[in-house]
Amino acid sequence: MTHARHRRVLTTVVVTATCMALATAPASAVSGGQALDTATQPFLAKIDVGDERSGVSCSGALVAPQWLAAAGSCFADSPEEPGAPRAETTATIGGSSLSDGGGQVRQVDRLVPRGDRDLVLARLDEPVSGITPVAMATSQPNAGDTLRASGYGRTTETWVPDQPHTGDFTVQSVQTGMVDIQGASTEASICKGDAGGPILRTTADGVALVGVASGSWQHGCLGETTDKRGATAARTDNITTWIGAQTLNLQADPASKHAINLTWTAAQAATYQVYGSQSESVPQDAEHLLGETETPRFTHTSLPADQTWHYRVAALDAEGNQLVLSSIVSAVSPTDTVSDFNGDGMDDIATFTRGTRADAYVSLSDGNKFVQDGWLWHDHLAVDKQIPLSGDFNGDGKTDVAAFNGDASGDVYVSLSDGSGFSPAKRWHDYFGLTGQKVTVGDVNGDGLDDIIAFTGGDAADVYVALSTGKLFEPAQKWHDRFNVGTDRPATGDFNGDGRDDIATFSDDGHVYVSLSDGTRFVQSGWQWHSYFSPKGEIPAVGDFNGDGTDDIVTFMRGDSGDVYVSLSTGETFVEDDQKWSEFFSIGDEVPGVGDFNGDGKSDVITFTRGGEATVYVSRSDGEAFVPGADAQWHGHFATGDEITIPRAPR
Repeated sequence: MTHARHRRVLTTVVVTATCMALATAPASAVSGGQALDTATQPFLAKIDVGDERSGVSCSGALVAPQWLAAAGSCFADSPEEPGAPRAETTATIGGSSLSDGGGQVRQVDRLVPRGDRDLVLARLDEPVSGITPVAMATSQPNAGDTLRASGYGRTTETWVPDQPHTGDFTVQSVQTGMVDIQGASTEASICKGDAGGPILRTTADGVALVGVASGSWQHGCLGETTDKRGATAARTDNITTWIGAQTLNLQADPASKHAINLTWTAAQAATYQVYGSQSESVPQDAEHLLGETETPRFTHTSLPADQTWHYRVAALDAEGNQLVLSSIVSAVSPTDTVSDFNGDGMDDIATFTRGTRADAYVSLSDGNKFVQDGWLWHDHLAVDKQIPLSGDFNGDGKTDVAAFNGDASGDVYVSLSDGSGFSPAKRWHDYFGLTGQKVTVGDVNGDGLDDIIAFTGGDAADVYVALSTGKLFEPAQKWHDRFNVGTDRPATGDFNGDGRDDIATFSDDGHVYVSLSDGTRFVQSGWQWHSYFSPKGEIPAVGDFNGDGTDDIVTFMRGDSGDVYVSLSTGETFVEDDQKWSEFFSIGDEVPGVGDFNGDGKSDVITFTRGGEATVYVSRSDGEAFVPGADAQWHGHFATGDEITIPRAPR
């Protein structure tokens, strides 16, 4: 007998559902069964769909802290694809009775139907605490097996019982998506309101879920007169992998740069194993094991830009046995941004008045221009002579601002972006970037959080790093003891494309040196990557101008010519035959900078005229040159006088 034929002959146990307004005195559920002590089945749930007058009641089973298994027919008006239920749906899990108020009440906010059987997974708006989900059976039932059904449905005497009931049923036959069952006694039956209730096999450790109640003749149920017996249940034992994949609900989201954040729904697990691969298959082996965690989150770090990665997560019990395995999800590692204040993948601009006024204004990019005029994001940031620099210090994909005192105090304040403003500034470090030191920002350990780097310069030429925890900068550690000597100009970028930011220095005589990060220190000393680029008088900067995932270098000659030259990185050197990518850009005393303002993965150049004119021009990269075009002016009045801008090239 096929599933479709059953659905025509048997009455689905929620059709013409029990009206919740007809509740009477406490009684049993599952006609002909026994009153259930819910302490033995705390995972049992009562599901109410719709309002009290016209809604339906069903049953369900907690299969993960935030998920119920139930009958799809209980949600007849909901879409066949995953999504929110069309009617407000409430689930009550646990509690000795419905009237005692002891159960945990949750809203159902998402349904994931199984197309080949009467089964749906219902996600709760918040996880259930203190209740162990039902174990999942992984072997099929056979004809003659005894299974136990439980639910909050109608009985022989009561329309809406206050307590659930349970009874034994015998397997009649088994199909791929369903199992036929019949009461072990002539009185036992499944009634309206029991739909979705767990069908359980007794095991040495308790019970395990074989399926959920679906259709029934409803023999012996209140208001029914048929002599026909029997019911159907939608099987779960042969789709545990699918259930695990849905209930873990693995999500992959790019962090600010160099990292992808993985999150999933907590399971009843001791540990989780995270697997990742650039192959879509994601093998479960030691080579592709990224790490283990006891919490439902993991950050895949030190990723080169613009790589596609595929992930899956396995939940393990205390003995190391695999409980569930997630589905495979994919994400692309982000390209670098330097001033993306609203997290849309396009760099924006900010300006700081400093002094006692200390206002910070932002104008967001729409890919063709900077939109807002005079949008105040903070009224007390970068006070007096504090130096503002940008970075994503908490890894949420939105660029924040760090303000450095730059004096003997060494205080560093951070103001986080929420996409529409900067939060009140908090001190993240109390001794960093002292008088005369030069400071840059970069993710030097590749964890998706921007860190701060200080160069003492002079004869000492020490380099210190303070790593971000997402809430503060850790105490400074020396990462190099001979780099950026004298008056050299330092910069930060991922020059070899390994997902960790490195350091470069531009000497007055045009030599460019690089030292790569290994995540704990800058390794090389005196490694020359270019013999003549951006000598004294020019302004160097860093960006990925051809979009290959490795940072390159640019120099602005300014003056009357305004020539702009680029030298591309090979991962081991900057190409010596540097090319002119633009002319008559950022002339005179204009302030140049670098950013990806249209979000295409290639860094562009920007210049602020400041003063009274306060015009902003952008020249976009096509991978081979900066092409200003007719829309080169991106703002007509931004960063007046001598205000400090972000982005800006280091000096």
